[in-house]
Amino acid sequence: MTLLFRLLAALPLRANHALGAIAGFLVYLVSARYRHRIVDNLGHSGLYASWGAVKRAARANAIEIGKGATE
Repeated sequence: MTLLFRLLAALPLRANHALGAIAGFLVYLVSARYRHRIVDNLGHSGLYASWGAVKRAARANAIEIGKGATE
């Protein structure tokens, strides 16, 4: 685990964010439980007018979570 953290720390921020975005999107695609939880939470927030907007926001949220995880 320490090796992974050292490798991520050595990367420029742009590369780090790119890897995090990919990781976040892959988790969103692979984990139905994670995906449904995000979609349900955002849907119940009342911030979005349609389920399409909720799903787009959920994907964007998963990508941002991935970026934060690699930072």
